[in-house]
Amino acid sequence: MGGINIEQYEESVEIEVLVSFGTTRGTKVQGSFFGKFKRPTQDELTDLLDPENDYSNGELLDKYLESVRGIGKGGNQELDAAEQLAWVKKSPECVAAGAVAFLKAFRPERYDEKTSRRQRSRG
Repeated sequence: MGGINIEQYEESVEIEVLVSFGTTRGTKVQGSFFGKFKRPTQDELTDLLDPENDYSNGELLDKYLESVRGIGKGGNQELDAAEQLAWVKKSPECVAAGAVAFLKAFRPERYDEKTSRRQRSRG
């Protein structure tokens, strides 16, 4: 095992976000997109996980989600970058899934125990 090469450290990280959508038939449709998230500092992450703070999932994405890829219409036709980001931020399912994926990527062992109840339920 080698050391950490700080020249490979990037300010952003791409995370796959898995999403489930309900249908009118009572079934679920699943898909995923890739979000490019700003990497939080340790102090920012501690603040996000502090149960005294009350960040919504939408606030978290507004601050850390930089761009999205993988959202489009049928036939592998992706929307343009701005449309993809806007679509994710207006979809309650994508907002919730994006926040969970972000927090789990940086602190998987502490996500469930340290986020507020309101953050887990709000979009």
